[in-house]
Amino acid sequence: MEEYAPNKEEQQVEHVTDKEFIPLKRIGKGSFGDVFLVKKKDTGELYAMKTLSKRNNLEDAWLRYVRTERHVLAEIDSPFVVKLQYAF
Repeated sequence: MEEYAPNKEEQQVEHVTDKEFIPLKRIGKGSFGDVFLVKKKDTGELYAMKTLSKRNNLEDAWLRYVRTERHVLAEIDSPFVVKLQYAF
């Protein structure tokens, strides 16, 4: 008999906001925003958090770039590319 494994839609989604992270230091700056080293309050795990300035970048080309980047990082499974854990 085959073991049941829930698909992505059936898995319970954890609702996370930026308030659940403690910023430790800025580790990078780009043309679209900054990247910070943050610690998740409940687990103490370290993450890189990319912040984007929506106010200054509401053009269609910018939105396509951001959506594409989010989709690629969420789907990719490579030891050379950071896996997207949370998006909000």
